[in-house]
Amino acid sequence: MRRVNLEHAAPAEGAEAECRVKKLTGHLWARLMELEEDGLRVLSPTDAQAGAGMVLAAVPGRDGQEFVRRLRRDWGVLCAGTPQGAVCFYLGPEHSFEELDYVQDVVYKLLLQN
Repeated sequence: MRRVNLEHAAPAEGAEAECRVKKLTGHLWARLMELEEDGLRVLSPTDAQAGAGMVLAAVPGRDGQEFVRRLRRDWGVLCAGTPQGAVCFYLGPEHSFEELDYVQDVVYKLLLQN
């Protein structure tokens, strides 16, 4: 099983790393926005450049903590849950675009279940 850790991220130190994190944030944000018609609600950032390093999403009508547990257990995607039931993905310069595409794919598969 593939493992992607978006539960914690290394800090972006330097202009190049900060730029990379902005691009990664925008990429994951855009990929997750594609899933809004399937029931995912992307809560932040509304401007991917302003919210660099974190993407927050929720699945209305579903338990966010259970969603986080299933991503971890079934797909190897580590992310954080919020007390309000949202799913928080933290991005750092160590992540790859391919990992984020994988995250979008497994979020979609999990949305289709139940």
